[in-house]
Amino acid sequence: MCNKLIMVVVIASLLTTGYGCRKKPAQTEAQKEIDSENAKAETLRTAGHADEAIKILQEALRKNPDYAKTHNNLGCALRDKGQLTEAAVEFERAIKLDPAYVNAFNNYGVVLAEQKRYEEAIKCFGKVLSLAPDFQSALDNLWEVGVAGEKMDEVLKVLISQEQIDPNNAELYYRAGVIYHKRNETLRAIKQLEKAVELRPDFSATRGILGDALLQAKRYRDAAKQYDAAIQIDANNVQVLSSYALLLAGSPDPGMRNLNRAVALAEEACSLTDYNQPVPLDVLSQVYFGRKELDLAIKTAQKALEAANREGEGFLVAQIKARLETYQRAKGDN
Repeated sequence: MCNKLIMVVVIASLLTTGYGCRKKPAQTEAQKEIDSENAKAETLRTAGHADEAIKILQEALRKNPDYAKTHNNLGCALRDKGQLTEAAVEFERAIKLDPAYVNAFNNYGVVLAEQKRYEEAIKCFGKVLSLAPDFQSALDNLWEVGVAGEKMDEVLKVLISQEQIDPNNAELYYRAGVIYHKRNETLRAIKQLEKAVELRPDFSATRGILGDALLQAKRYRDAAKQYDAAIQIDANNVQVLSSYALLLAGSPDPGMRNLNRAVALAEEACSLTDYNQPVPLDVLSQVYFGRKELDLAIKTAQKALEAANREGEGFLVAQIKARLETYQRAKGDN
């Protein structure tokens, strides 16, 4: 099976577990020899000797052309050589021989993604998840292909469908919630993320995104509760620290404002990123400005602007420039 996939390495042991191809009750001596050849070829392939692996696997197929495992392994070796079209053919053959061979479906999806056939790849990973709901590599691959191909609508359809098959998988609801949040479908995002928190309350990232969604819904105190919980789980969650700092510094609810804690949170986010990342620095500059520490706000905004320029964050650059001008005008007025 393929290693060094687009997103996640699939461990070799999956070939002989429930994720592998179907096993027969007993093997003939000839079949044992072919399995031995497969193992030898896989060892060679993972050591970087794909050409030798291909020769062994092609010879094994001459002995038994109907063995899905050999087709799958040959597909991996061909992929290592950059022969994506030929690799895809071998994975197709493996799947035709064993329609429940999830490794082959996963590997086929990887090759399709590398060929930029994103919608077909998403269908493959969806098939894997329908057959093996806890196949984490397929879920990761599904997500990354959706991002790479800008096909998150298709990914969302798979996630929602998968929730019916695997209703206790918190990550499905989390990822669906993230997509809804990015689409500004706030109520749907909250519903998905609250379910994810219910199923897995100790996942800091879920609570952080739920806090963001609640903030978008103007449920400020509920957002604060989620940020607090997220920080208790993971005190190094930079995104949550920054988001919570902004909320405490500028909440429309005056009773929630706490500039001293906002500064502490924002400074911690910057410290965790070595005062080198544009977003935490930008947040810190805003918090300093809220506390009327104009010199610090200007100095920090300038550092944020340098970082944003360095990383090519054009939209953020424009935002920071506008804020910096505001700080400088405020200092001039004083």
